[in-house]
Amino acid sequence: MLLELDNIKLFVIQITNSSNLKFFSDLLEQINQCLSRYIRGQGIICLSLCVFYSFSLFMISLQFGLLLGIFSGFICFVPYIGAFLGCLISIIIGFLQFGFNLEILYIILIFLAGQLFESYYLTPKFVGEAVNLNPLWIIFSLSLGAKFFGFLGVLIAIPLAAIFGVVLRFYFKLVFYK
Repeated sequence: MLLELDNIKLFVIQITNSSNLKFFSDLLEQINQCLSRYIRGQGIICLSLCVFYSFSLFMISLQFGLLLGIFSGFICFVPYIGAFLGCLISIIIGFLQFGFNLEILYIILIFLAGQLFESYYLTPKFVGEAVNLNPLWIIFSLSLGAKFFGFLGVLIAIPLAAIFGVVLRFYFKLVFYK
């Protein structure tokens, strides 16, 4: 499917242009732009967290701190579980290196600060603006996705909510502003 994606797009555009559904290609383009902004926003968040975690873990002299920071930043693409997994691995390596010492508290504080930075600044700035949804709708979609589909639902909740938002905005423009 990935190899034929351009041909599939061309096929769908040709069908919609030759039918009575002239608006459909515009709608698909808006959905494509919205999802592209979402993916770029998630990428910026992951890179920012990679830099933060790598620098912070390196500063407390944790073995493999740079690698753990990069891993922890990239795995943060998975909400909550990624940060928890990165923190858990860092704490285990910290126990092996430092024993029960003050550096373990520093590791916990680093990941706590990273989560707060992600939740209160990065995600609303780069994802919330990208999908053009109210934070209440984002929280609602995540809760609904987790309730009905579990872990997979959390992963696909925001992109599906973004698509739903684009379709609703398009429909309201079509009905009320023509």
